[in-house]
This record gives sequence, structure tokens and C-alpha cells, in this order.
Amino acid sequence: MLSRFRISNYFASRMRQCSLLPVYKEHNFYMEGKVLIPIIRSMTSSPISIPVPWGCVEGKTWGNNHNAPVLAVHGRQDNCGTFDRLIPMLPQEYLYVCIDLPGHGKSSPFPSGTTLKFFDYVLTMKRVVEYFNWKEFTCLGHSFGADLSLYLGAIYPELVKNIIALETGPDIVETHQLPQWYREQCDQLLSLEKKLANRSPPSYSHAEATQRMKKNRWFSELTDEACNILLKRSLVSNNNGFYFSTDQRFKIGVGPEPVLTCEQQISVFKQVKCPTLIVMADNTVKEYWEKNKAAKPMYDYFKTEAVNTKVVIVNGNHDVHLNHPERVFSFVSSFLSDARSKL
Repeated sequence: MLSRFRISNYFASRMRQCSLLPVYKEHNFYMEGKVLIPIIRSMTSSPISIPVPWGCVEGKTWGNNHNAPVLAVHGRQDNCGTFDRLIPMLPQEYLYVCIDLPGHGKSSPFPSGTTLKFFDYVLTMKRVVEYFNWKEFTCLGHSFGADLSLYLGAIYPELVKNIIALETGPDIVETHQLPQWYREQCDQLLSLEKKLANRSPPSYSHAEATQRMKKNRWFSELTDEACNILLKRSLVSNNNGFYFSTDQRFKIGVGPEPVLTCEQQISVFKQVKCPTLIVMADNTVKEYWEKNKAAKPMYDYFKTEAVNTKVVIVNGNHDVHLNHPERVFSFVSSFLSDARSKL
């Protein structure tokens, strides 16, 4: 089945100038006039359940189990459905393993009584790698999942052979902010525990849940189709309607971040040696990176200094890969096809 998506005259002309037309089909798309056409093949997903000490990590796989693996990780308060529209457009020569992070979708939350910690999520990714006994793999991450992928690539460079980071942007915690940051973690967790004591999660109608998910986005707005995809794994039915399966601790504003300064995080990212594709939405660049003086050096590093790294900016918002995958797929497909040819 083929779907057609228009691209700008400029983009089409640049592609012709770069002599890319002969390899379009290898990259899962081709040009017809000024129309970019993704080759959307019939792909079905299969559920997976991975045992972990606190329960299970749930998810789905796309593709042949014997193909080179891609570990796909979603952002905060989303789930593995975030890749449902993008993956069928990508090369079929890979096995795509999409997981729900702990406390998201259908996966078990981390044990109660503690704050959520960034490196526990990094460790969860490593547990998945150990479960499948992968010797090397590609990371595909969106938002928080992209941050996790970059850190995993820095920590285990011998395992992570390629990284695709969609809308990366870990929060910055400056040294002088640390006491206040930890105070907020403590106070907000204790307050949340008191609020939730002997109470069930709030219930919503499907329409109310849809509006709530649309409202609580980071520099973004979800389309109805995108929202419904995420709700399939994030909603659990009860007698009063539905409740969100997402760990309530994500209501703590500061969230599970690396707790590092911009300079420290750049030092971490310098340990990433593998080919890396960073795809950013122009709205995020404008509203976050260009206005956030504390974080801008990190963005500048990716653009000008990061080794073996390509930064691509596409039209859209933070969820462009799900809202409009046609704006993203060609860059990801080309990157994956090029990586595959070098194996």
C-alpha cells in the first residue's frame, strides 16, 4: 500500500542535486514528480513481555526476529505506540523492538516509596538488551527516550552502534539549583503519596482522557489520530470509565532527569562515538533551544562539534514523528539503510 506526501520544491530540488534518486527505493521511498512517496509495506506487530525484578516490561516487535535489532524507546508519559505510524515506513531489514518504559503503557511501575530516577530507566534498557542477548543494536528514541538512548550509547559504546534521537533535550540542573531540586523531589513525592493514600487514580470518560492527554504536552499538540494511538496503551477501564496507567509520580514536576549541568552532559555526550542522527522540530528549536540560555550550548554542541552526528530540522512540533511521520521517515530510513550497508 502506498501513501503520498508532498514536500517542498526546495527539498525536492536539493535531493536531485545530491543525486539521491537512484537509492530512494533502498531507503524505503521514491520521488514521483515533486511528491515524496513512502513505501509503506504491510507490517504487523507482536506483543512481548520481558520479566524484570519488579514485574514486567511490555512492548511490541515489528519485523523478523533474525534481523538487526532496533530498540525503540518513547518519551515521558507516552508509550511504545508512539512509533506505530513511523515504523511501517522504515526499512524492513530490521527488527524493531518497542518497549513501554516502567510505569508507562502496559509495563509495571518501579516500586513505590522512591522518586523516579533517570539511570533506572537507562538500566531498564540494558535489561532488555541482556534479555535478548544482543551483541550490538541501534537505538531509536523520542524525547526522554532519545535522552536515554544517548546516555546508553555513551555508557555502552561497544553495544550501541547507531542512535536516532528524535527531539532530544535533557533538562539542565545547574550546580546552584541542586539543593532546591532535591527539595522539590522530596516535598512533591511526599505530598503526592498523601494525596493518593487509600485513593484510586482519577477516572475519566474517553473524551475527557483525550482532552487531558492533548493538554499535557511539551511544546506540542497531538492530532486526534496520534492521541488515540497513545490512549490504546495508556488507558485502563474501570467501573467509572477509564484511568491512566502512567505512574502517578510523573506528576512531580521535576521528573526523572540526569541531574547534571549542561557542561557535564556535554562531557557525557562526547563519549558517544557511533553514527548519530538527531531530528528536531522547528517549533522546539524556536521555543526551547533558542530561548533556553542554559541548554543552548548543548544544542550548539550537537550541531557543530559532535563527532559523527547529523542534525536535521523538520517542520512541526515535539510530536512530529507521530503527528506527521511523513516529515521524518525519509531521514530515518536513509540513516538506517546507510548503517545496514556498512555491516
